[in-house]
Amino acid sequence: KVNQEIPTSLDISVSGSGFDLISLHTGLRKDTLVIDIGKISGNVKMAGRHALSTIDLLSRLWRREGKLSPVIVDPDSIIVDLSPRTSKLVPVVHKISTIVERPYGIRGGVTIHPDHVLLLGPDNVLEQITEIETSEKEMHLGAGENFGGIRLKNPYPGEITLGLPFTYYYVNVIEYTEASYSIPVSVPVDQRRMLELIPGEVNIRFAVPLTLYDRIGPEDFLVKAELPGDNSFPNSLEINVMSVPAGIRDLRVEPELVDYLIKTEH
Repeated sequence: KVNQEIPTSLDISVSGSGFDLISLHTGLRKDTLVIDIGKISGNVKMAGRHALSTIDLLSRLWRREGKLSPVIVDPDSIIVDLSPRTSKLVPVVHKISTIVERPYGIRGGVTIHPDHVLLLGPDNVLEQITEIETSEKEMHLGAGENFGGIRLKNPYPGEITLGLPFTYYYVNVIEYTEASYSIPVSVPVDQRRMLELIPGEVNIRFAVPLTLYDRIGPEDFLVKAELPGDNSFPNSLEINVMSVPAGIRDLRVEPELVDYLIKTEH
């Protein structure tokens, strides 16, 4: 990192000929001197205090033209103080909130890629950073786009450089539909001869992804009722849902309690 202020302009005396020389006097020519520390050879790339010759920098700028040569430059050097920079890879934490409109839902939450970012900066600053957050975004999810780019927040913009200024997000939005089945209520094997349920079937209602609607059926659900293990006889038995297909949501059972009869053998 360059710690030293770079001068905004240079006063120069040049030698040359032709239009290039005239354009300097008339103000038609406006050259910009770009200092790229990464492309400067020698030990200037190393940390510490360095003096860059302005005559050498201008000579490189005009080398291709061959008609202008710097003679006197004020200041004759630019002092830069380079501090060491190291790198650190930290996770990206998204700050994206989602609002889902029916009949849609989300599978898997918000996915971001890349989910890590490389930081460059001084050690004493990097050790304070454990993660990088995205900017905040509220998404109303339904039919339409559910991906895009989002900027990363730099907690120390004057000290830290982010390897990437943004990341991408994706939300897997699924469309649901309502469905219902009548399911027979299962009874434990050791209670089947003595226990009769009233009713013997219950109605289940649920939301299912459109992609699964034609691939499931009543046989994929299992509901059960049984007498307690303490030999008591409650007024009614609770319906327990034992198995449902993956991806089902908003499951409701009607009724939630069933009556029963105890059968005796004569």
